[in-house]
Amino acid sequence: VAILRSEGLVVEDLIVLIERGKKGRSDMESLGVRLHAYLHVAELFSYCESIGIIDSQKRMDLECFVDGE
Repeated sequence: VAILRSEGLVVEDLIVLIERGKKGRSDMESLGVRLHAYLHVAELFSYCESIGIIDSQKRMDLECFVDGE
């Protein structure tokens, strides 16, 4: 954001496919940028669990990892 703004661009919004954690959102908000995500990674973990790719323990482990950033 800083690099783009230093070149004279106006950055007010950021669009991402997957939001990984809370830190990125808070970092963007502190810069005055609205973050728009298709889904949060925790939703992806839940989906993977629902279709049998991972079990509930692995989902919880992954969510804890992401929350710990």
